[in-house]
Amino acid sequence: MRTSQFGLTIALFAVAGIALTACGGGGGGSTGRTPGVGPIITVALHQKADNPSAARVARYLWESAHDDPDPERGHPTTLARFDAPPTVRLLSGATERERAMLRHAVGLINRHLPYAWHVKIGSDLPQAGGVPVTEQEIIDHLHDAVDRLPKGQIAVSFVGEPVPPSDRYAKGAAGLALLDFDHRYDQIQQRWERTGLRASGAWVARDLSSPEWKFRVVVHELLHALGLYAHPDADRFPKSVLAHTNETIESNLPDIDGAALRAAYTRLDNGAEPEDLSAESLGVWSTVSHNLIGTVPTRGGTVRFGVNYTNGFPVPWAEGPEPGTALASNRALAGTAAWDGKLYGAAQVDLSPRVIGGDARVTVNMGTLTGRADFTNLQTWSETQARDGTAFGATPGVEWKTGQLGYTVSVNGNYLHSTGGDEGTVTGQFYGTAHQGVAGSVERTDLTAAFGARRQ
Repeated sequence: MRTSQFGLTIALFAVAGIALTACGGGGGGSTGRTPGVGPIITVALHQKADNPSAARVARYLWESAHDDPDPERGHPTTLARFDAPPTVRLLSGATERERAMLRHAVGLINRHLPYAWHVKIGSDLPQAGGVPVTEQEIIDHLHDAVDRLPKGQIAVSFVGEPVPPSDRYAKGAAGLALLDFDHRYDQIQQRWERTGLRASGAWVARDLSSPEWKFRVVVHELLHALGLYAHPDADRFPKSVLAHTNETIESNLPDIDGAALRAAYTRLDNGAEPEDLSAESLGVWSTVSHNLIGTVPTRGGTVRFGVNYTNGFPVPWAEGPEPGTALASNRALAGTAAWDGKLYGAAQVDLSPRVIGGDARVTVNMGTLTGRADFTNLQTWSETQARDGTAFGATPGVEWKTGQLGYTVSVNGNYLHSTGGDEGTVTGQFYGTAHQGVAGSVERTDLTAAFGARRQ
């Protein structure tokens, strides 16, 4: 018979921290080519010692694996996670903007997990009861949702207002996570130990003043729900989305959170004991990363995208200036808008890693906010060619598979995601004051790539 224990001493946000101002401003601008901004795409290879060290990652994970062993509390120890790719289920009643926010958060997290470990989004979970108002009602709301989940699922609820300050939460809370661990009693260690994560739930207050802060709360809660149980020390890990800081997330998961997530799911056994967490426990680990970086200069600012290859793992990323409004509010765009650019990444060809490059084109029907992401002229080059600068046009590459990939896409706010087409997933975001740029990732079992494009 399964023995479980819930954990709820996590995922708390100070209401006082929700003082960020939502983006303002409007769209506008020409729909033609943007003059005076340089080449549409440049690509460069960089090697930098910028990856979090193994000791730093182990310390971060130790905080999630270690808990107060006070027998009266009975909290178990060990770093426990899901033992198979989990499925996220929204409680019914979420708005389309909240659905888009959740999809994008899952997409950013998935960029730090092997494709076979990608978190999935499943069908809605029926809402039970009324709208929770008090602190205890919110906790009961989460308990009910998690109790109804089968093994391997995460319930996410957007409802209600932030929890006001209380004895439990001195500064209030904008989000909570509840984790249902399997656990056992270790007679030798004389303590309870978590053996795995059965299911979990995350609540995010609907009524938050800033969409940027709300997105941070969503990512924060999802990381907790995946087993990163603790709030790491803000002085030691000031960039972490799990630390109690007021920094928002722009376009990518902070490096320390991504490295810890990869280590927990690919380097460590489920239920790793805190005393066994060390730099050595992560295996061969380097702080050096190899970066393939593309840039898209636009009048609204430079959009950057690429793939960070570190410790045998490629991580796609993209970044740029945030638009002031949602794409649908850009009155300068009508009919079908198009963005042209490039895709760069890493592929497996006959069990050998190869760099890949090609053309990217994103089109969006401004009436339906649906469209396509097409990648053509896809070619591969060797690592040697990438290092000596003869890849990506200087020397013709070898056609990759059929040389093209195509996906149907949908847009909500400034987030873009694939809805069909070839195998794999596309996640992206629009950038620039008037949505002059778009960038994102393409992830498949045989390809990890990033793309960037400029509006035509």
